[in-house]
Amino acid sequence: MKRFRPGQQLLFPEESLTALGSTDWKDRLAAVEKMKEVIETMDDTLPVQVVAKTLCRKPGLRDTNFQVLKLKLEMLVTVLGRGPVSLCVADFLLADLVDKVGDIKNGQSAAAALTALAEATSLDHVSQEVLQLCFAQKNPKNQSESLVWLANAIKEFGLKVPVKAVIESIKKGLAASNPAVRTASITLAGVLYLYMGKTLRTLLEGEKATLVQQLDAELAKLEGQKPPAPIRGVAAPCGVEGMAGAGDAADDVQEAAVNMEDLVPRTDISGQLTESLLSELSDKNWKVRQEALQKLAAIVDQAKFICPELGDLPGALRARLLDSNKNLAIQALNISQSLGAALGPHCGPYVRTLAPGMFTALGDSKNMVRAAALSCLNEWSAHASLGSSLKTRCSRTLS
Repeated sequence: MKRFRPGQQLLFPEESLTALGSTDWKDRLAAVEKMKEVIETMDDTLPVQVVAKTLCRKPGLRDTNFQVLKLKLEMLVTVLGRGPVSLCVADFLLADLVDKVGDIKNGQSAAAALTALAEATSLDHVSQEVLQLCFAQKNPKNQSESLVWLANAIKEFGLKVPVKAVIESIKKGLAASNPAVRTASITLAGVLYLYMGKTLRTLLEGEKATLVQQLDAELAKLEGQKPPAPIRGVAAPCGVEGMAGAGDAADDVQEAAVNMEDLVPRTDISGQLTESLLSELSDKNWKVRQEALQKLAAIVDQAKFICPELGDLPGALRARLLDSNKNLAIQALNISQSLGAALGPHCGPYVRTLAPGMFTALGDSKNMVRAAALSCLNEWSAHASLGSSLKTRCSRTLS
């Protein structure tokens, strides 16, 4: 005789528990309907673990009858919202939910259960597990729908996900042979772009040219748009009318923007800024200085995002901003602009060293030098305060 857990027997009739494992789908459907009736009569707080494990009794969430599975998933959504949910319960459910998220008839219900699970625990945990599980799936439909679910979840919860893991999954999806998986990856990248801006685009520029074109087309549609205010999760607590407060939403979006740069993987280039290179930057021969600037440009461009440890480079580069050779001055200003983009929020310590040269170049007699200086200052001002005295100087120079 089949034994049941004590908690299950206290909640549900024994005949219903037995019928859950019946080979006749009608018996299983009747059993789940009876469970639903029992749950509807209970108090607000439910023993979620007991109910979830009861629903998952073999065949569980891998039931081949779509009506039985649909009712189980709907019940699961209800149950997850009516009691404390442990990560143990979440991990118990996730594999089966990801396995069904691509189901033609019940995929939406499985996605709703994933959302309920994320709201009951955290999107950070659920999203990380979903990404691992979906790429272990052989069915590309499950992969693509998992990525689409995550894209929608980010818009509903806010950027409460492991960003590095999501970016790696986007890269993996872009490399997939299935076009639906690639398209879903581009959709997910588009949502991430709302929070990360051009930082994301830079991280993905190493992909195949055809994919980069599709990615750029998607990002162009989103240019100027702001991420939506979160409506789910701890970060967006519900008010009287069940919607997140506008102030809380704005704070959440601002916090995501502030913290985003800290999530970007950065390269330490200090080891490449050798004494020899710095010496060449100050060489009397303009050709040697030119070669040194070319080497420096290659180092910065290859690293994309760099750590703030620059050694004596800022001092050496400062002199080149006002190089007597105007072509080298323009080259140095362009490198400084790239350096500002690569440093991002870490520009601040180097403003005092480099910004005066940029401002001085604004008064140069050559149009191309002035244009390069202005572009450089625009980049730096996007990441750091240039100081009131320098802003005043800029205004006077341009007037």
